[in-house]
Amino acid sequence: MLKKKGKIAAVLPRDFFRGEYSRFVREYLFSKNFYHLKYVVKTTKDWAFSENALFRDYLIILQKGDAQDKCAFIYLKKKLSDITATDSAGIPITVRLLPQGKQYEDDSIFVTWQDQADILTSWRDLGHFVVFNTAAGEKLTEFFHKVMDKAIGKVTTLANSSQSIASACSLFSILTYLMVVLRLL
Repeated sequence: MLKKKGKIAAVLPRDFFRGEYSRFVREYLFSKNFYHLKYVVKTTKDWAFSENALFRDYLIILQKGDAQDKCAFIYLKKKLSDITATDSAGIPITVRLLPQGKQYEDDSIFVTWQDQADILTSWRDLGHFVVFNTAAGEKLTEFFHKVMDKAIGKVTTLANSSQSIASACSLFSILTYLMVVLRLL
């Protein structure tokens, strides 16, 4: 048994974050706050950590017990075969020394953070936390959240809308144009 504050690491497929088959695993881990995500590591230059994998995968580190700290999402910017022993020793040190919540980027890594409360309330679908792997992608996510925060109470699902699909497509086109203008895509 893992002791309180004990850590466990695993390389898991992308579907762990949103797949229906893994929903019960996420529910067990996160819905009652038994575990929390400490680190999520993704390679951006290789398809996966696992050789010959047919799916994207992530290295995740979970810690047992509730947490007040944030989860670090670490995107490796080099091919795995190009990461030296010095790089692999330095990356964890760099991440641990970062102030939680401060984005960081150098030639080897890009680090962003998520609040545990956001992860715990989104356990049914954590896919949006791992969609992007660049600073621009993170800016796009921030932009989306700002738009959604301003839209609360003003938008509805298409199923409940009396507007046409064409209107929704026009809104999407406008948002896409704004993101291109803002150089977020």
